[in-house]
Amino acid sequence: MRGKKGIELSVNFFVMLILAIVLFGFGIYFASTLFKTGGLITEQAFEKFDAQIENLACSTADKVCIPVSTKSIGGGNHVIMAIVVENVLGERRDFEIYAEPSAYVDKGGEERPFDAAKLLVSPSPAKRRVLPLENREKKSVGIAVQPVGVGSGTYAFNVWVSYKNRDGAYESYTDGRPAKFYVVVP
Repeated sequence: MRGKKGIELSVNFFVMLILAIVLFGFGIYFASTLFKTGGLITEQAFEKFDAQIENLACSTADKVCIPVSTKSIGGGNHVIMAIVVENVLGERRDFEIYAEPSAYVDKGGEERPFDAAKLLVSPSPAKRRVLPLENREKKSVGIAVQPVGVGSGTYAFNVWVSYKNRDGAYESYTDGRPAKFYVVVP
């Protein structure tokens, strides 16, 4: 009788061990699937954001417009700025858009040097976004900014918009003047 109890306990142990391994495997599979789809979810969120901000008020005379020019980081660790581009060139064109940090003013109101590498921006000069637009078509683009280990204050960003001319080269759409937006880091 005593031997049967020992065998029964060891069989129960192996059954529980196998169930634990199977459940652990399903957990790993679920986690990997979740992380793989994270990029897709982010991309879909940007597309939704782009669609929602198209209806924001911009002057009809503006070829390039930033409806809200200043945002605070607030509770999140990033901010998404909107830029609206309208094609007034008379035919379909590809537009290239990117943003880059240009200045930093601390809380005391003094302009100071800063490390631009600590301000993650997308689209950036290294990874520009191309936006095809038909004549008179207006679309919006989200620009994400994530400061990493930067000082409190206001950061200015230049947004450059250019279009592909008939020769295939990109030419400034704003006569060499960038659009600007500001991010406040508390």
